[in-house]
Amino acid sequence: MQIGFPVPNFSPGEHEPCFCRSGKTFGACCGSKAAERSLPAGVLVFPGFVDPGVCNKWVRRLERQPRERATVTDVNTSSGRAAGSRPDPGRVCYDVKPGVLRRKIDDHVRQGFVEGAQRFGQTPEWFETPRILCYKPGGFYHRHADSCQVVRDRNAWYKVRDRDLSLLLYLNEDFKGGGLTFIHFNFHYRPRTGDLLVFPSDNRYEHRAEKVFAGTRYAVVSWAAVAGARRVFAGPPEGVIPFSA
Repeated sequence: MQIGFPVPNFSPGEHEPCFCRSGKTFGACCGSKAAERSLPAGVLVFPGFVDPGVCNKWVRRLERQPRERATVTDVNTSSGRAAGSRPDPGRVCYDVKPGVLRRKIDDHVRQGFVEGAQRFGQTPEWFETPRILCYKPGGFYHRHADSCQVVRDRNAWYKVRDRDLSLLLYLNEDFKGGGLTFIHFNFHYRPRTGDLLVFPSDNRYEHRAEKVFAGTRYAVVSWAAVAGARRVFAGPPEGVIPFSA
């Protein structure tokens, strides 16, 4: 077993100073429940990052591709340089094989991370091979953080994956349900075709993919490691894509 290292809990009170240092309270800033509000600090949205027409062509091709049930991180089987994985009833979606789209998807994800990291003043070192997730009616992914988990017997958050930035690229919007909710920030995002999101992978940005009620939701996901971040493993996992040769 390899569980990484502990990270601070994040549970800001509504009347506490906002973590973004705006000078406002959390409830009046990043944790606002107002219908009309700004993005939480750290959540970047690039509207129309990929042309919707291109996304539509990709979806038509992906609909014919093989797929398998997606898994979650399993710290009990993590060791050495590799994180373990297992099926989980809290994640109901499928990994779709990209086929001939692999290179095109990788290139767009690379550029998305470059632009996102620049906004954060960070330097990305490598990113995980992008995955295409398919959510059929009834599909969802319960609340989770992309790099951290609660270790129950220690009652604490631990960083368990070398992921510093998360990326989502939405390939369609013709479905009901299936939104993205950031738990702590009371923020809900409704996917739009071609939109790309980048945000930190840690437990402050716990999120969930809401249940799809009709249609099929397609999204590309990946995670990047940035220079200077503390690492869980001795080296990058297999199959990562470096930003420099």
